[in-house]
Amino acid sequence: MQTKRLRQAKEEAEKEAALYRSNWETEHQKTLDETNGNSGLTAGRLEEETEAKIQNLKNSASKVQSDIADMLVNYVTAIRIRAESRSCVRHRLKASASNLIVR
Repeated sequence: MQTKRLRQAKEEAEKEAALYRSNWETEHQKTLDETNGNSGLTAGRLEEETEAKIQNLKNSASKVQSDIADMLVNYVTAIRIRAESRSCVRHRLKASASNLIVR
């Protein structure tokens, strides 16, 4: 009688363990499916956000492009004028020095 009861308890425990394992595997698979589905949605959303940000940067750059070009031209021109004025000053100094020596 005791062995019969032990055998019955063992069978019940095995059934309960199998049911628990089955439920766990089902829940785990559901979680994996949701995660994989969400990652696809997340990737799509991130791609859309990235494209929107790139377009925003392109629009911002095109708005200030002419200002930047003007600023660069002014900077280069200012450097060229300074270099030429320094060259003129050097030339004048050399001319003055040679005039002093000649006199």
